[in-house]
This record gives sequence, C-alpha cells and structure tokens, in this order.
Amino acid sequence: GTRPGRANPATEAVRNAPVVIAACAERGLSGYYKGKDDKSLPATDKGDYWYMFDVALAVHNLSLAAHALGLGTVHTGLMDAEAAGKILGLPQNVSLIELVPLGWPDEQPAPRPRKETSEFVFYDKYPRE
Repeated sequence: GTRPGRANPATEAVRNAPVVIAACAERGLSGYYKGKDDKSLPATDKGDYWYMFDVALAVHNLSLAAHALGLGTVHTGLMDAEAAGKILGLPQNVSLIELVPLGWPDEQPAPRPRKETSEFVFYDKYPRE
C-alpha cells in the first residue's frame, strides 16, 4: 500500500496506461554465474538483494528505449506487492519489484529543478560535515 495520508501519484498512470510492465525477480538466483554460486568469482556484499540491481538496470534500459520512441514510463515501487503478486500468480520465489506503466504521455512537463552536481558528486572521499 501507500503511506497513510499520502496518495501515490503513480496510481493514475498504472490505472490508465495501455501497458503496465510488472518487473519481477527470481530471488536467490541473481549474482550467480550460470545459476551457480562459484566461489572463484568476486564476491559481493549485496547478498540476497543483488536482484534489485538487475531489475533496476533492466527497467532503466526499458525507460530509455521508451523515451527514444516518444513513450513515457513511471517507476512505481510503492504498491501492495503481495496483492499484486497474487493477481499475477507469482510463485513464492519471485518478487514483484516495480510496476512500469508505459504509454503516450498526456503532457510534456517542463524539466524539474535539479541539484547542482557538486551537491552529490565527491572526489577522493565522502565529505564529513
């Protein structure tokens, strides 16, 4: 669900889009080479959550390709994933990570204000405050 007292602004896009992509991941498989835990390969400290990187990269590429075609997408992670998983018939070992509405944008919004790069790019080490 959403946080109490706050509506999810992506809900309308999910309801109205001609296509909604359910980006899912099979837990316990990502981060392995050909499905095997090969100890000779470099390890990651991301543990069981490596699949989040895989899904994020895939959806990011999907979003860039859609944009190149003039289509719009919305990354929607704030949802009742358990209920949606039941609707989709997902097995126990598969998690719904995000819903991605895909369609022609209703409007072309002006670019949003962005932080200066110096506010989040640091050289050599993270600054202490």
